[in-house]
Amino acid sequence: MENVVDALKMAGSVLLFVIGLSVAILAFSQAREAIDSVLKYSDRESFTMQDEDVRKIFYYLSKDDTNRYIGMETIIPSIYRAVKENYKIVFEFADDYYLYTDNEGNEIKEINTENMSDPKEFIEGILYRNSNNDFNEIEFTRKFGILRLPTENLFNYLTTKQKTYKIQESLGVYIQGELQTSDENQSGDGNYTSDDVPNQNKYQKRIITYTFKLKD
Repeated sequence: MENVVDALKMAGSVLLFVIGLSVAILAFSQAREAIDSVLKYSDRESFTMQDEDVRKIFYYLSKDDTNRYIGMETIIPSIYRAVKENYKIVFEFADDYYLYTDNEGNEIKEINTENMSDPKEFIEGILYRNSNNDFNEIEFTRKFGILRLPTENLFNYLTTKQKTYKIQESLGVYIQGELQTSDENQSGDGNYTSDDVPNQNKYQKRIITYTFKLKD
């Protein structure tokens, strides 16, 4: 008789444990759904598109409510993090300043270290070259395929501009994929869309945009 009572107690304990575990899992699932819902509605994105020579890039830019005004103490670390975290930084400068001119004569205003042999050296050259006595501009431009550098380095430019400009940081991501090699897309009308890029050729990448706005 005592064995039967003990068995019933054990069965009851196991049943209570299973019920408690089920309730906990359900609570965590509901909490996760609630968090995902909040993030979804607080980070809606707008869709734009940019054509390049061999690629079409589909940008998802963040809403204005995710923007913020920042200073050098935020910009410089973000530029260095671009190396490790593999994201792209775009500058919408207040004037005709550019980071460098490529071999095709295009004035480049963005930092993208993807597939770069020595991204840290590239970033430090763009940021501080005039402040480094060991900097060799000829070797630097040859190594990174650069035609010309501006007279002022990026650090000095930002230091000067933040006295009269507010710098706005906008966060977002974009989906990038190579175009098909054929002259026509799947629909045959010559107008490429994201559907024309195979899923295996698409990938997401973070983008940070810095915009210069005159102080009030």
